[in-house]
Amino acid sequence: MTMRVLVRTVAAAVVAFSLLAVAGGPAGASAPILGGGSGFAALLLDQWRADTARSPYNLSINYVAQGSSFGRNQFTGGQFDYGASDIQYMQLEIPDLQSHRCAGKTLAQCFVYVPVTAGGLAFMYNLTDNSGNRVTNLRLTRKAACEIFTGAITKWNAPDIVATNPRLASVSRDIKPVIRSDGAGESFVLSQYCIAIEPGIWNAFVAQQRASGNAPNLTPEFSSGQPTSIWPQEAWGARPNPVATADGTASFVADPVSGANSITYVAAGYAKVRNFPTASVENAAGVFTQPDETNVTVALGYATPLGNGTFKLAFSGPDPRAYFPSTYSYILAQTAGFNPSKGATLGTFLCYAISAGQPEAPSLRYARLSSALVNIAENAIVQIPGAPSRSNCFVAGAPAPPPPPSVLGLTPGLTTPGSTLPAGLQSANTIAQNAAALRSLAAHNPSARAAAAALAAQAKKAAAARAAIQRAANAAAAAQQQGENLDAKLAKDAAGHHPSHSSHTPVIYLLLAGAVLAWGATLFMSRRRSVP
Repeated sequence: MTMRVLVRTVAAAVVAFSLLAVAGGPAGASAPILGGGSGFAALLLDQWRADTARSPYNLSINYVAQGSSFGRNQFTGGQFDYGASDIQYMQLEIPDLQSHRCAGKTLAQCFVYVPVTAGGLAFMYNLTDNSGNRVTNLRLTRKAACEIFTGAITKWNAPDIVATNPRLASVSRDIKPVIRSDGAGESFVLSQYCIAIEPGIWNAFVAQQRASGNAPNLTPEFSSGQPTSIWPQEAWGARPNPVATADGTASFVADPVSGANSITYVAAGYAKVRNFPTASVENAAGVFTQPDETNVTVALGYATPLGNGTFKLAFSGPDPRAYFPSTYSYILAQTAGFNPSKGATLGTFLCYAISAGQPEAPSLRYARLSSALVNIAENAIVQIPGAPSRSNCFVAGAPAPPPPPSVLGLTPGLTTPGSTLPAGLQSANTIAQNAAALRSLAAHNPSARAAAAALAAQAKKAAAARAAIQRAANAAAAAQQQGENLDAKLAKDAAGHHPSHSSHTPVIYLLLAGAVLAWGATLFMSRRRSVP
């Protein structure tokens, strides 16, 4: 073989392999896709990416965890095949989204939000007492949590911390708050939380920042008192420590040197994989809870669907099990105009995530999606070009998703279908139900006892009103019965004076007897026909 023939043969082989690569490689391989965004969801997304990289899926899913804002921006510009965000698009971002990614189409025609994870925004900390023993049972009131990240308190022995942590009374060290330096869904959710439950603290923080030299660096949302993805990084309280990415903040806190006396807000799994504690946070019932699956699921039961796959969070639900702040994370997936081969990869990955991938969530301190959320996700996934059909989406053999969360008897009113009790009696019954639910929980959770006692006192006051309402209802029923009896007596008396009444009575009896005999004959004949 001459050198020229050899060169031509090698060149032909290179072209052949190149064509195979362009065509997608061997049978069973998929088009690789690139995405990124939420650090909050990244631990679970990474687990699912590893799962689906193996047979029988063989998917190539690449992900860059640099914050929800980054994910939305890159998805908008088309640099990413998919994005991930803990919040929906901000109003100021929508014009760019429509003109770039959506190419003039409406948002509903352009892309979908696919809920994939749920979790608690945890307060991971690195703290020792004055004897050098690690503190693992930190309890934060809602007020204290917001005070720490707005600079309203700066010492670990601040009164609002010592009130629930007497052990820290002599720990006069500075708190080292670790905040996100990049645009983060975690920052947005924490700011939502503080605005909702401690508006005075948040408004003072906004006013202080606007009056400081840091004013030019503030986002328009923050300056107007709204939630922000970019936490102010200067000129407040104890010197904050801005760090990029969720993994970065968790690593900073876990560092034995830089992390001493520090605290951050991050998905609970980041603390778990580093073997660090997370604070128990007070909820609206006055109970201190951890960001574990049941508590997160109950908290998100108070969220309101917005009709596009996302939810408006609420932070004051009365169930004593609830952990706030908790949130969802969403995949941003293009629908119209998306490459079907990439859509097949993304759709298959998402179908795995919402079915076979969900049982892995609790081990990383996320919460599984309920059946209602899985249904929302499936409705969104099937809109992606090339994605599996709805009947083929949920992975065969995967456990069924749990039902939507229910609240522990703590309802705004009596929920018995068809109830006709007076409103005041419904209210009294609801108070009693709530008190009983809290007493049950208090038997296993000492921090619920104060809330149970307060509600029990309220129930006691309501009992008298309930008894009075019940007596009135009984009296009304008795009066109604007396009226009915009187009507019956008058009718009987009138009938007794009617000339034709007695003459009709035998005829009526005969008709009734005939009807009974006919029914008996029919029943007898039907039984005979049924005998073989």
